Amino acid sequence: MHAEIPLAKAMRISVESYDGSTLTLCAPLEPNINHKKTAFGGSIYSILVLSGWGLLWIKIRENNLHCSVVITKSETAFPKPVDGELNAICKIDPEKTDQLFEKFKRNGKAKIGLTSEIYSGGFLAATFKGTYALLTRK
Repeated sequence: MHAEIPLAKAMRISVESYDGSTLTLCAPLEPNINHKKTAFGGSIYSILVLSGWGLLWIKIRENNLHCSVVITKSETAFPKPVDGELNAICKIDPEKTDQLFEKFKRNGKAKIGLTSEIYSGGFLAATFKGTYALLTRK
C-alpha cells in the first residue's frame, strides 16, 4: 500500500488484521492530528477509503486478476471525534466478491459499493460509503 499510495506511508497506515473478508487498517493519531488534538478529517477519510481499496487489492491478488481499483463515488459522516488510534474496518461479502469478479471478467470493468467504519471509545466515529471500480490495466 505504501508503494501504491504514498500518503499511506506518511499517515503510517498498517494492516492490523485480515481474515479473508474483513480488513482492518490502523494508523497512530500523532501524524494525523488536527488543531483540536483529535484526528484530522482528511486522515479519517483517507484511511476509510484505503480500507476499501486495500480489501479489494488483496481480493484481486487472491483471485489472480489484473486490474486497477479506483474510487468513483463516496459519502462520509463524522458523528464523533477520533481521539486515539485510527482503526478503519471494511468488510466484503464473499458472494458479492464473486459477482464483482464475474462481471469484471465479462466486461473488463465492474463496480461495487463498500462501507468502512471507525470506532473511537466504543462509539461509531466515522462512516464511509464508497463505490469502487475495477478497471482493466492499461
